[in-house]
This record gives sequence, C-alpha cells and structure tokens, in this order.
Amino acid sequence: MKSLMIYKESHFTMKKKKQIDNTQKTIHSSFITHDDGLNYNSQSPPFNDSEDELARQISILNKQNNFETAKKVIENGIQKYPNSLNLLNLKAENKVQAGNLQEAKKILLEIIKRSPDCVDALNNLGVIEFYEKNYDSAKEFFKNALIINPTYESSIANLEYFNRPLPEEKKVTTDKKNIAPYKLTEMNSISCNIRNKNILAYFGHHKCSTTWIAKIARELCKRSGLVFFADAGGPTLKEINITDYDFICDRASQPKDLDFLTNLNYRAFHVIRDPRDMVVSGYFSHKKTHSVNNWPRLIPHRIKLNSVSLEEGIRLEMNFIALKTIHDWDYNNPRIFETRFEKLIIDPLNEFIKIFTFLGLYPHLISNHTLQIVLDMFSFKRLSKGRKIGQEDRSSHYRRGVPGDWVNYIYGDNKNYFKDRFGQMLIDLGYEKDFDW
Repeated sequence: MKSLMIYKESHFTMKKKKQIDNTQKTIHSSFITHDDGLNYNSQSPPFNDSEDELARQISILNKQNNFETAKKVIENGIQKYPNSLNLLNLKAENKVQAGNLQEAKKILLEIIKRSPDCVDALNNLGVIEFYEKNYDSAKEFFKNALIINPTYESSIANLEYFNRPLPEEKKVTTDKKNIAPYKLTEMNSISCNIRNKNILAYFGHHKCSTTWIAKIARELCKRSGLVFFADAGGPTLKEINITDYDFICDRASQPKDLDFLTNLNYRAFHVIRDPRDMVVSGYFSHKKTHSVNNWPRLIPHRIKLNSVSLEEGIRLEMNFIALKTIHDWDYNNPRIFETRFEKLIIDPLNEFIKIFTFLGLYPHLISNHTLQIVLDMFSFKRLSKGRKIGQEDRSSHYRRGVPGDWVNYIYGDNKNYFKDRFGQMLIDLGYEKDFDW
C-alpha cells in the first residue's frame, strides 16, 4: 500500500522561535487565514461526507490549535471511515499538537500493525523516540524505514543527523505550548512543514500552456492550504521573500531564475513545448487575445502582426517569442521534474500524478479524487466554453489545444527559416532526430 503522512506536510506553516542552542530549535505552529475562509471557532464540528474534505478540515483545525474541535471531527470521521489510515494519521497529529506523544505513538504503532510497510509512520516513530532521547531506538526506526524504501529521503536525512554531535545535555521540550510537531530543525521528518523542507515551484515558458497549468496549481494549493505565488502582473521573484510562500509559479522562466533558490531546499517541475507550436500559438495569441497589461513591448508587435499576411506574421513571431530560454535551460537538475506540454495534453491525470508525486504532494496531500476534480474544472472544454480539443476558435485565448498544430502554419520558406535558426534546438530538445522534417 502507499505510505501515508502523519502530517499532511504542507498543511502547516511554521515559524522559528528562539534558538535553544547551536544544534536545535523548536518549531511552533502559527495561525493561518486560508483563502477559502475556513476558520472554525464553533463548538459543533464541521462534517463533510467526503474523506478528502474531512481530512482538509481536520488539518486546518489542527493548524489553528483548535484541537478539541479537530478531535470531534476525527472521531466522527473514523466512525464513518473505520479503515482510513489517513484519519488515523490525523488523529496522531492531533495528539502531538496537544502534547500527547505517548498517545500519538500508540496510534502510529496501530498504523504499522495494519500496514507494516508504512515508512512515514516508521519515520515519525523514530522522530518521537528522538524527542524522548531514545537515540538507538530512533535510529532503528529510521533504518527499518530504509529497509522498505532505501531511497526514502526523510529517514536518510535523519540518520545522517546522528553523524553530528548529539544534544545529550539539551532539553527537548514536550510542553503542550512549545511542542515541536515531530521535528527539530535538523530532523528531516516527513511531518515537517513543507516550507522548512522544500519550497515547491513550477517553471514554465510563455506559450507552453502556462495559464492552464497555473490555474491547476493555484486551485490545488488553495485546497491544500499551501501559500501560492504567481508572477503574473504583480511582484516578481526579485521583489518577494520566497520563503514566505510554499509554492512558486514562474511562468516566464529563465535559467537565472534558479539563482533565487540558491541555498534553499526546493523541488520543482518544468514544462516545455515544441518550439514550432510555441510560435504558432504565440502568433494567434499576440495578434489578438493576449493582454498587453504590464507588457508594453507587445503593443507594437501586435500592430505589425495585424498589418501583414499570416506567413509574414509567423516569421515575425519566430523572432519575437523567447525560444532561447528553453534551449539554455539546465535539464540535468535532479531537483526538477522535466515534462512536456504534449504529455500533459495527451494524458493529463497520469502526468500530473507523476509531477505531484515528485513534489511529495501525491497521494498524501493531493488525492487522485481531488486531482481529477481540479483537472475537470480546468479542462479545455470548460475553458473554451464547450469546444473539444482540436476545435479551433482564433478569437479565443484557448484556440485549439493540440500538439503538432505547427504543420498547418510553418511551411515553405518559413520552415527553412526555422530550421536555419532553431533546427538544432529541436534536435537537442528531442522533438526531431535531424533536420529532415
């Protein structure tokens, strides 16, 4: 079975409190106001028949330190879904947030009893043992997790921690007000907040379906309690404090943008598209539908496109759209999942599952059901107001939505011109094997 998180890791926004010593800090939960307006203060717990929605509500309640209400919701949920390990995990989270480590330990052991291969539960048991200064026992839990999954990052990092001097004389508080939920700063528990572990990012390029992907990412962040930033018409990456956000959306990426993540832990995905389709999409978008707000350079280009033939306009677009940034990208960064527009269009569900699995969000934070709902919300049919993929409307920003449309517009002299300027790029990116196309 899939391993489950004791904390849906990115549901939590943590802030560092005073340093206990040079090797150990305590992390505390802080109240968050969510975009969806959830803020439970009533005595009667909220309840929803959907297990996913129920889990989201519980996580928010725990984050708001509303442990009693969360406890009631959890008990109601377990009555309805008695076999849900996810709800058991949330129950353990609730116990830890309230300072009841022993109760949390019992629940984790019950999870292991039901699902012996749940590496997340093993790892978190190790972290609890660490808090209780049972260091040998903690290491055994981490080692057992790695026997099941030798590449499990959290337990690898936690074992590496033991190569440092152990805080034998240092106090690890279990006071209810100061409890650090499963994690010392140095301990890489999967239950830590994603901001203390990995900043997540999407790197895209203009005319690589960035609007569609950003809508999906924003909605999933909203449903998951992640703090989302998009660089559209507002502050740029240069102007924000990246660590204030859980998920960064960079829709006009350049290789130098990665410099903003230097010395930070991050995971990201990067989407490219056949440069020929980028040109065609750019031509129709820049000619009519794309906003010129915050992009004054587009205005004279639009005037030119509307004053020449389609063939001339395609040639102008080849020199306008930024294709070089895709060619110059570092495709060997192990922190970045590389994919293509073509894969996302052909099989969006499975490709997004791969993406969010790499980011550590699926299936613990983003379930298959939730992902499918969001993909349906932003399907081409919905965004284009009823058209199927492939049905063209040149007046719409969502014009056609199919890969390979370039063959209808790049031909003759324009094809030769593109080969001369960008033919090697197509080969390097894997879109062509040679110049014979």
